[in-house]
Amino acid sequence: MNTPPHHPYTRKLENSVPEMQPGWLDGVIRQNGLKPGRTTPVPAHGCCYMPRCPIAVADCAQTLPPTWQAPSGARINCHLQASDLS
Repeated sequence: MNTPPHHPYTRKLENSVPEMQPGWLDGVIRQNGLKPGRTTPVPAHGCCYMPRCPIAVADCAQTLPPTWQAPSGARINCHLQASDLS
């Protein structure tokens, strides 16, 4: 496993249950106050994870996220910097 910083969505995936259960992601999404399933809009431009990201910023909906390299060596596509994700 890579060392932090991790993108918030990556943290959600890492903290998810190891056993696949139908509907588990819908529960996680609902827990964060978002609508599950296909009713969650995906922006036409910008970051596809924005509807599920707990720390998304306005820029996320407008432009594709830049790619940068985390100190761990992982390549991350995010509008936020490593210091914002720590």
